[in-house]
Amino acid sequence: MKTVKQLLSANQKRFILFLIFISNLSPFATSQNPINQFYIDSIQKKLKENYAETKNYFLKNKNNLNPNCYITFLSTSLDKKDISSYKIIFKKFVRDFGYTLDVIDTLYPNNFIYNVKHKNLLKWSMDISKKYHLLWLKNHYVENQINVELMKIFQIDQNIRNLNILRCHPDSNCFLKAWDLDDFSNIKKIKELCKITNRFPNPYDFGIDAQKAELIIVHNLKNRDTYKQTWTELGSYIEAAYRDGKLNSTLFLIYDQSLIMFENTQYYGTAKNHPSIKDPDISKRAKDYKL
Repeated sequence: MKTVKQLLSANQKRFILFLIFISNLSPFATSQNPINQFYIDSIQKKLKENYAETKNYFLKNKNNLNPNCYITFLSTSLDKKDISSYKIIFKKFVRDFGYTLDVIDTLYPNNFIYNVKHKNLLKWSMDISKKYHLLWLKNHYVENQINVELMKIFQIDQNIRNLNILRCHPDSNCFLKAWDLDDFSNIKKIKELCKITNRFPNPYDFGIDAQKAELIIVHNLKNRDTYKQTWTELGSYIEAAYRDGKLNSTLFLIYDQSLIMFENTQYYGTAKNHPSIKDPDISKRAKDYKL
């Protein structure tokens, strides 16, 4: 069975880990819905100042943890020389969310990998990753296949931004048409993937690699010619994932930003200082979605 890892170049793997890191730092890294509430209110803020309490939550809580917070916790556990907790949580991260650590990671190591290596845990982590990732694949066959397809779409997305710039001048019609056509075709492909399970690909259900779908969508939401069509195609899936606590509020925010930029209005009420927030429907929507 082919996995996402087999489709990733070293640079692409490094880039995706960077996205995970950024999502941990962003004030919009988690939504205000209940499942993610503990992370934004406690884990991120208290991990360094009250490690023992946060560790206890990690070790006892079997559900409702934002997958993006695992790297942060694992890094901190290594800093605290809490190797036993590191091993317990690392196994869970691989088993429950499909995380992998292998030779590719060591070629372009981030701070987390450096820390693992410095604590002489690299071989152990790679062995555990290989063992437990097979278990994740066994229990998430369909999700893995969707992730493989997402990786192919992600590669197309990156090629658009790299190759088209070389092929034609940014001001030319050739550049704009190629960009818009390819970008929105990616959205249609993501919708077809959503139909398979009737769920939006998210790190809770599909593993940590599923986050690539959000980046592709962001590129389309920021495009004047595709932002409306993108939300028409995927908005219902995004809303459902958000209500279930499986997705953060970032896509709502970006969609509203595009609406403000191109139409001087918004839909979800994420921009509290914009005059449109006084619209009863928009303010009610903001309250309903806890935005």
